[in-house]
Amino acid sequence: MAALSVIAVLAWTRPLLATPCAPGPGVAEPTAEARAANYLAVELAHREQFVEALALFRKAYELSPSYVILFNIGRMAEKTGDAALAIRSYRCHVEEGGEDVGPERKAEVLAAVARLRQAVAVLSVVADEPGLEVFVGGTSVGVAPVGEVFLNPGRVRVRVMRDPPEEREVSLAAGDSVRVEFERGSALTPPQTAPFRFPEALVGSARVRTGIVAV
Repeated sequence: MAALSVIAVLAWTRPLLATPCAPGPGVAEPTAEARAANYLAVELAHREQFVEALALFRKAYELSPSYVILFNIGRMAEKTGDAALAIRSYRCHVEEGGEDVGPERKAEVLAAVARLRQAVAVLSVVADEPGLEVFVGGTSVGVAPVGEVFLNPGRVRVRVMRDPPEEREVSLAAGDSVRVEFERGSALTPPQTAPFRFPEALVGSARVRTGIVAV
């Protein structure tokens, strides 16, 4: 079995981000708790306890954000079948690492992303008012227009935050590329149904016998 590739040592050589590919405060040094979580996550990864390792890598990232940990999050997400998280983490690893990510690592990440894209859908969101915050599945993904949100197959709700908020429910399959457009007044509305009427034969029979319909 091929050796599992994870980065065991945390390195802080560039400004770090609080969330993948989003501006955030820099961190000078990893905290002791972050180091401990990362170390244990590496051990669990080598034992092929990928779910537990992913949780600990994400904890380490929350404690001390680093592009280094993003690679490990991507690898564990790939191992646990979360292709969308893997793509986002890999891409942000390269974007935030910049020149600190060597050519071999970049080639490895690009190959992984190309492979994983076959398992996800790509969502883009536009609105008739620019700058509206967009939520996908309850998570903010930026402001409209939003492009290339990678999602695992399934149904997801897309919402733009204006007054009142507008929402769509979208069904996604692997390989889909879906564009969701919001225009004023196009929110989800309850389906229109015809008013209930008793069958004519029942009404006529009841009228003849009693004059009323009992339900």
